[in-house]
Amino acid sequence: MTTMTTMTTMNTTKKYTFQLISDIHLEFETFFDIKPKAPYLLLPGDIGHPETIIYQDFINQCSNKFERVFYTSGNHEYYKNKESDVRSITEIDSIINNICNKYPNVHYLQNDHYDLDDLLIVGTTLWSDVKQNCLMIMIIQTSIKKINS
Repeated sequence: MTTMTTMTTMNTTKKYTFQLISDIHLEFETFFDIKPKAPYLLLPGDIGHPETIIYQDFINQCSNKFERVFYTSGNHEYYKNKESDVRSITEIDSIINNICNKYPNVHYLQNDHYDLDDLLIVGTTLWSDVKQNCLMIMIIQTSIKKINS
């Protein structure tokens, strides 16, 4: 599922407009073009696997099109790219951070924050603890999504 929306927030001194894009799953896409509708972009996860070229090209594209990009990872960033790829959460976060650090306007907010003038932007991945008795429901839901795709 891809979510593209624009949202505006106001505080006492300035109005901020953000474009929000999530769940684009670049591991299943060959190309994703963004039409900027706001100066700031929020990427709240499930963008793709960070070790792929399409992912790195996408971050570059975002950097070129937006004044600032705020990104935090979702669960799909941590999925294996290939069966041989086994990385820890810390290793994946480091890879993402290194990619984002190539661009002065791209900010990886994994358990971190950014002060945008007088607006504080906070980012973190919200993990769930699925209880054993709900695990079968999760497996069935995932299977249905794969079938419907």
